Order: sequence, then structure tokens, then C-alpha cells
Amino acid sequence: MHTGRLSRPPPVRPVAGTGQTGVGLCAGPLLELLLLFLFAQPLLLPALVTLTIGLVLTVVGVLVIPVAIIGFVLAVAAAFVGGYLAVARIVGEIYVHRRGQAGQYTSGWATYRYLVYGVVGLLLIWAPAILLRWVPAAGTILMITALVFTWAMATTGFGAVILSKGGAGTWALRRPTPPELSSAA
Repeated sequence: MHTGRLSRPPPVRPVAGTGQTGVGLCAGPLLELLLLFLFAQPLLLPALVTLTIGLVLTVVGVLVIPVAIIGFVLAVAAAFVGGYLAVARIVGEIYVHRRGQAGQYTSGWATYRYLVYGVVGLLLIWAPAILLRWVPAAGTILMITALVFTWAMATTGFGAVILSKGGAGTWALRRPTPPELSSAA
């Protein structure tokens, strides 16, 4: 029996799971993912240049360069949006669990509820910026704050996308455990 696409969890779940657990390198998993992408962000342009040079070196690849550049930009944009939605799912799940309503939702639609609550929660930071935009200093400060917050959440989500390999699984980045010293003296 085919249940359809809506009954299966979205691919945001593995990325959100990575965002919740992290890899244990920093104080919090979201800070860890933000730092991961801050180190990976400058590498996007060299990756695009390497892709282009690799295609230039082949005869057939020269014809594919425009398509490859557009594909690369679309893949990075999709990873940003997917990462932002993964962070929104984490925020929505935290909201639902703090309100004590976690048991009220079935597992099939809980992911979508978390996602909707999270997107609404993350977009609420724009409400004061838009409502007070006419105030000269406060409107500008609130708009910049909302923009930086949204960038930080998208960057954190992109770090989760990198760490979860696009939702396929997590990298084996763990702190090495110190070797046990034997007491053979």
C-alpha cells in the first residue's frame, strides 16, 4: 500500500538531528555549527573556481561550465534554505516541548508542526523591525538585528547541512578519547 509523500518525514529531519546533537567540539551544538560554516564559508568561491578549472581541462566540460556554475549556485542556495528550515524545526521542537504539548502530536505530522512553529518563531524577529521601521534609529537597528539574526540561523543551518552531508549521515568528527594508561610498572 502506497501512503504518499506527505506521510513520510521530510529530509529536514537528519539535518535537524545533526543540529541538535552537534559533534561535541564546542559548548553548544548550534554554536558549533555556526563556527563550522564560518570556517567553510570562505571556501565556497575556491570550490567553484576548482570546479570550473576542472571542467576547462576537459574537452566536453567546457560546454558544461555555465550549467555547472548555475547548478553550484542553486545547490548552495538550496543548502542555505534547507539549513534554515532545519534550524526552524529545532526551534519549533523546543517550543512544543517547553509548552508540554509534545505528547499531543502524532509522529507523522509532528515534524511539520515543529517546522511551522519554528518558521513562525524565527520570522517573528522581523515583526518589530517592520513595525518600527519608521522610527529613524530604532527601525534601522532592529532591521540590522533581524538581518544578522536571520543570517546567523541560515549559517548555522548550512553548517548542519555540511556536517550531515546533506542529510545522508553525519561525519565522524568526535573528540578523540585519550588512551588508557596501563598500570604495568
